Amino acid sequence: MSAAPLWDDFEVPAHARNGRTTLNPYDELSAFVPKRPGAHLRISSDRFGLEAGVDRQYEDAEDTRARLGWGPFAQIYKENDTSAFKKRKVVRSDGTIDWVVVRPEFRRLLADLAAGVIDGVIFYDLDHLVRQPRDLEDLIDVIEYVQRPALGATGSRMNLVNDSDRHMARMLCVMALKSSEDTGRRVARMHLSTAQEGKIQGRIAYGWIRKGADKGKRIPEEAARVAWIYEQCLSGESGHAIATTLNAEGVPSPAGTRWSSVMVNKMLRNPRYAGMVSYGGKHRVGSAHTDDGWSLVLFDDNGHPILGNWEQIVTPKDCATNFPEFSPVAADRVAGSRLASVSRVY
Repeated sequence: MSAAPLWDDFEVPAHARNGRTTLNPYDELSAFVPKRPGAHLRISSDRFGLEAGVDRQYEDAEDTRARLGWGPFAQIYKENDTSAFKKRKVVRSDGTIDWVVVRPEFRRLLADLAAGVIDGVIFYDLDHLVRQPRDLEDLIDVIEYVQRPALGATGSRMNLVNDSDRHMARMLCVMALKSSEDTGRRVARMHLSTAQEGKIQGRIAYGWIRKGADKGKRIPEEAARVAWIYEQCLSGESGHAIATTLNAEGVPSPAGTRWSSVMVNKMLRNPRYAGMVSYGGKHRVGSAHTDDGWSLVLFDDNGHPILGNWEQIVTPKDCATNFPEFSPVAADRVAGSRLASVSRVY
């Protein structure tokens, strides 16, 4: 009696059938047609929130998707008015500190691609997708794990599932990073020059006209309220007591909500109310803190605070005597050390 054939009653699992090898796996991976792709759209600046830039990117991504025969977009990852370059200080739950680009939608894309929520990505262009090598490497790690395509809609239409395109993407990302750093340096130099000239830049605080030709002129009612807050502080009232009085009188805060001691103290620590110029940009040597007004004051070559071209609401003396760190002695000490140390870049 002959033995039963080796493979009798043996069935290969369906997902393992027709398994094979190839010397060029990237052609196979590139040929994969996603059924649930995602579209990534990003523009770094949209001051008015019109989203016109990302809408145009979506049109190009949709055109690419249709041309490739991919399925309809299952997810849209829209980063409107979002920088892919600027890092923020992040304190983690275990107390460790990191400096990262905060991009929730980009992180959601990575998580969805890893979990199979989407099975491919179309991005507008590499410099819109990433500007930091760390972000690019995180994306590449996921792509290598899931072996699904991530393809650009413009330019060379690189596909990050291919190793040669990944290496090219790394080089282009470094070049884009340098471009962002060069732009950041030029903009910071312009801001320093503008501050040294005493011109208004950035947001105008409570007490002044915020927009238009009269920007920087006092709003009488708000300016009087600011002056009153300073007077109360000089008479010995605490920030909490001042906020309590304002709330009891039904006075709306700058944000239109109730006053708090934090709001009051932040106002009292703002040297701009005394006409002094604040600068905390790239060319300052040493750290600057928004809760320490003197660390933001810009000094001239004689060690005097630079005065701006807006209407002051309180006097520099009033500002300097509000807190111990605002005293003239502290100002002289600080002016001669870290607060006066501003790089001269020409």
